[in-house]
Amino acid sequence: MKINLNFRHLYYLMFVNILILSGCTDFSSKSDNETSGTPVEISKPQRISITEYKHYIGYTEYLDKEIIRSSFSGYIVKIFKSIGDNVKKGDLLFQLKTKESYFNDSLNIGTENKYFNGKINVKAVCNGVVSEINFKEGDLIVEGEQLGVILNPSSLAIRLNIPFGDTREIKLNTKCIIKINNNEKIEGIIAKSLPLVNRELQTQQYLIKSTQNICLPSDLAVEISVPIKSYSNILTVTKQAVMANEDLTSFWIMVLKDDSLAIKNFIIKGMENDTIVEIKNPKLSINDRIVSNGAFGLDDTAKIKIITKK
Repeated sequence: MKINLNFRHLYYLMFVNILILSGCTDFSSKSDNETSGTPVEISKPQRISITEYKHYIGYTEYLDKEIIRSSFSGYIVKIFKSIGDNVKKGDLLFQLKTKESYFNDSLNIGTENKYFNGKINVKAVCNGVVSEINFKEGDLIVEGEQLGVILNPSSLAIRLNIPFGDTREIKLNTKCIIKINNNEKIEGIIAKSLPLVNRELQTQQYLIKSTQNICLPSDLAVEISVPIKSYSNILTVTKQAVMANEDLTSFWIMVLKDDSLAIKNFIIKGMENDTIVEIKNPKLSINDRIVSNGAFGLDDTAKIKIITKK
């Protein structure tokens, strides 16, 4: 009976020791995590100038183009140029033959007029680039039919349809940004407003010209960013520093109280673009330190660890 009591006592002591050791281990681990904090990158607010833009979709077109047409019915004997070729005024484009001459040749019947063999040369009437060839050699054509098109590369423009309510903000000769599909950005200018309004959409047409020599296909959709208003000396933070709730009705930033503690500050946003956000309230200092990367998921009074971006 005495031996059984000793064993019970021994088991009890072992169990208590295990609990104590487990508790010490958990406490130590928790303490280490709390001390280390969440790694974050920081930045300071900046006072800068910012421009507000409105974005529209436009389509490229060439305003100066020459349509080459046939002046009679007949056949295409020879084509001298291909699509994409540069041409000068007077360059030979097509050689045509009248139906009568083509028929006589097929029957080996000569013509009585030794000065006219039925072949007619069609030449370029302007400088430019061949953008269309509508037939191939040997095709039958009728009078007035389109044979091809020559474009003047310098006449490239973008036709823009702007809601009529926005037109009061659009100023002629204002510089804008043309964004092409591959995200390439080039400078443009609002060249003309056209007295044309779409009855159904109530949009007015504008022409945008590039300030650079570029070659784009016709009917290409591009994005036009038009400056509306400029602001100077506004206080901003990086866009990735601003957190939001799921409904996007509440916004905040994490402001450092010291090197290891970040406080949640709810904000009122002002102007913003792809990279920065204006902070209207609360009033920040350019010396404040803001969590610029790593703020997602941080609670108020979060433990943090400042890291340097590599």
